[in-house]
Amino acid sequence: MKRASLVIIASLFALASCTNKKDSQIACTAQYVYPSLNFQIVNETDYTMPVYTTTDIYIYLKNDANRTDTISPVLRSASGQKYFSFSVKRAKGTDTCYIQIKNYKLDTLVYTISNTFAPCPQPYISKITINKAPILTISQNAIVQIKK
Repeated sequence: MKRASLVIIASLFALASCTNKKDSQIACTAQYVYPSLNFQIVNETDYTMPVYTTTDIYIYLKNDANRTDTISPVLRSASGQKYFSFSVKRAKGTDTCYIQIKNYKLDTLVYTISNTFAPCPQPYISKITINKAPILTISQNAIVQIKK
């Protein structure tokens, strides 16, 4: 009986929190979504996309213990466009990661995390500098190109 009551109360809360009447407040869930960096690797002379796999790419991130974690990105596809993606686990305002692509020189990425202006704000990478190039301002879920 307690379980049924809990399900009914949770359902009512969910229904009430999803309504968006004018001047009403939205109840945000406590779910935190880590910001992700989406990128493609392109040839710097003709902008074609060479074929790389996730095993060709290593990403080095500092963790909260100030040690380096090594991860591989995931390959994603949206609207017929393939790209690599990885999540940033630290929520510092500005941070640095390094990307090793096969035997190329290590790429340095300095990024800034901002929050969306939605009723339930979520963090996203809003600015990025790749290898000391000028700062790129990017939108949420944008795909950045790394030239090789």
